[in-house]
Amino acid sequence: MLEFRPGIVGIAAPVLSRSGNALASIGLAFPKRKLKTRKVDTLVTLVREAAATLSKRICRSEWALDLPARRIGRIRE
Repeated sequence: MLEFRPGIVGIAAPVLSRSGNALASIGLAFPKRKLKTRKVDTLVTLVREAAATLSKRICRSEWALDLPARRIGRIRE
């Protein structure tokens, strides 16, 4: 977990194409003060499973594109 905005934390996982390119991501963001340390592993597992399920469904689609995602916005350093 990384903080880009003080007090906000997040968990994310990539949604991948057939060739392993990142198409998107799925994640959660929430106030750090509401984070229950004992729940982090469960949340990480759920986010990863959701991303893997979405990746599989996209890869099975006849309409699936196999292009890498492009970054939008900016990341504060």
